[in-house]
Amino acid sequence: MAKKQKIEDTMRYRKEIAQKGWATKGDICKFVPCCYQKATQLYEDIRHDVKASGFENLFECVSVERLCKYTGIKIKDIMSK
Repeated sequence: MAKKQKIEDTMRYRKEIAQKGWATKGDICKFVPCCYQKATQLYEDIRHDVKASGFENLFECVSVERLCKYTGIKIKDIMSK
């Protein structure tokens, strides 16, 4: 059984990832939080949207700005906590 992530840990992870500016699939697991399969699906969906918008994807990661836009989480809310 997977260990549940505490809200304090989630907020800390979100802030660390937001400061970094990009997220891998493993980062998405901690950012949302979700399982690796769901993180992979989010990752692929975001990368598809980036490509459809005519932009180039980052190498094996997605920008936090797009991740926040996709999940509805606001960067200013993350950074203010």
